[in-house]
Amino acid sequence: NVQELMVLRLLTLLLIAGGLRAQVVKQFHVEYRKQPTGIFTAFLVNKYAKAAATAYIAQATYRVEGRQQPTAWGGDSFSYPDGGTEVPSGFESESNSLPAGAVPLTSGVIAVIYQDGFSEGDENVVQMMLAGRRRALSDAGAVLTALEKSSDKAELMKVGAALRAADLREAANLDDLITVPGVKHQYFMTAVPAWLARDQKPEAATYRRWRARLAVSKPAL
Repeated sequence: NVQELMVLRLLTLLLIAGGLRAQVVKQFHVEYRKQPTGIFTAFLVNKYAKAAATAYIAQATYRVEGRQQPTAWGGDSFSYPDGGTEVPSGFESESNSLPAGAVPLTSGVIAVIYQDGFSEGDENVVQMMLAGRRRALSDAGAVLTALEKSSDKAELMKVGAALRAADLREAANLDDLITVPGVKHQYFMTAVPAWLARDQKPEAATYRRWRARLAVSKPAL
């Protein structure tokens, strides 16, 4: 029917767009491999000889129950407090898995940032990730300032809530930079959700270490 044709056309455009982006990223790959359980798992492979990969966003399409579905995911090793796992040069890292019964169709990396500051892929997406790091660096300073002024948990939660709201407003402004389903401001880093969501007081030492890591990250913030 007409609706199914429109969906198929949209998926075709996404596949074309994904293929174009994947061609730009030459040294960081995502590969699906079938596990003994029958489930396909994505593996990130870093072929960049000079440095580890510190942040990435990948995408794929898969077929499940006769339907094509898009998916996208990513991570940043500089996210709070100790980030995700870097993918060292010449190594690979196990990533997300497809639903049971799903078969991968296409896969590719939209953008990647390396430890030495080199990046590949969609420049808008690279800038989205770097904007998140800059916001996180700013948040870390704000949290430390708040901790110096007060030890009251309720007051710190108010600071965290205000930072969180500001982060989400800024992140929403970046949504137009990327149209791949599932990749929006969820990959925009923020300093506060980890402790705000658990209703726990942040530890100053943790924020100092994290701010120090962000301050020397590359590309320079």
